[in-house]
Amino acid sequence: MAATGVVIVSWQAGAMLCDALEALPDGVPVVVVDNAGETGLAERVQAVRPDVRLLVPGRNLGFGQACNLGAAALGEADVLLLNPDARLDGAALETLRAALDADPGIAAVGPAVRGPDGMWERTWGEDPGFRAEWAERRQGRTVAERPHEARDVAWLSGCCLLVRRGAWDAVGGFDPGYFLYYEDADLCRRLRAWGGRICFLPRAVVCHARGAVTGSLGHRLAWYRRQGQVRYYRRFNGRADRFLLGLRLAAVILPRCLAGRDRAFWRALGRRLLLAQPDVAEADAPIPRP
Repeated sequence: MAATGVVIVSWQAGAMLCDALEALPDGVPVVVVDNAGETGLAERVQAVRPDVRLLVPGRNLGFGQACNLGAAALGEADVLLLNPDARLDGAALETLRAALDADPGIAAVGPAVRGPDGMWERTWGEDPGFRAEWAERRQGRTVAERPHEARDVAWLSGCCLLVRRGAWDAVGGFDPGYFLYYEDADLCRRLRAWGGRICFLPRAVVCHARGAVTGSLGHRLAWYRRQGQVRYYRRFNGRADRFLLGLRLAAVILPRCLAGRDRAFWRALGRRLLLAQPDVAEADAPIPRP
């Protein structure tokens, strides 16, 4: 059996990170990347799990680039990506590990994800495109009934994802051009192009307090989400999809540019997405405060 290492990217996660570490089984290598440089985090982590390797890059690298840093620190182990607001116990980890060991064609495998309210998150789907995302919005982000069927999918959420080391290295891990959002769909698409399969395995379960960490970002979430969406569409999708996305972004952003106390923020976002459309979502880009 190949070794598994865990990478957790923390941004002011505090107590939730400690809960996630406590749930992990003993003996599994864990790397935490502290994107916030949180005061006292090293002491709190060491008190819970002394064997954790804590990396502090000195600035917010974004999710994907921080995961790449953590994965490099794991050496040759397969990479389990885990959000700090997610709890994965030993049984679920063993189930994911067994699936990877049993089928060399699987490049990445992920569990069913349950929220604190008992609802199940849609953490899998088709390749992002205008039609697929429109359908997902209509269906909602959660379902009441737990999915039961293991199956190959186009993408899985990076909130809990086990990636085979050989596949990870072959595609170069996450594209650092994404800061937050869509980097997992991009990774899964490149893993499939490499020849691997993406497997959704709902008999493994992780509990996820969705938004517990990112909720404090406020308007920055819209900024990062839309930058990731534009980058993905420009990289993979056809002209019609990109045109439709442009229309939707214009319909969302332009009315907000004309009225309301947050119009400076929306004007900046509109200029960046509708006019400049940068290739890289920079962590330190000037984001107007609402």
